Amino acid sequence: MITVDLFEKQVFVLDGITYLPHYNIRSQFVSQGYVKLNYNLDSKPELMYAGSQSKTEMLWERAW
Repeated sequence: MITVDLFEKQVFVLDGITYLPHYNIRSQFVSQGYVKLNYNLDSKPELMYAGSQSKTEMLWERAW
């Protein structure tokens, strides 16, 4: 059995879409379909200004 360490990370939810922290770029967030469907990166201030809700999720460790 393989186990993976998970860490508490801040995510944002806007219009039902969860924005996760980018794996390599600190302070940038990505939505579903990043790279395959879009290349949009959003910052925390941009997401907050748009009215997103902040919450904490357990995610894999980021490279930064």
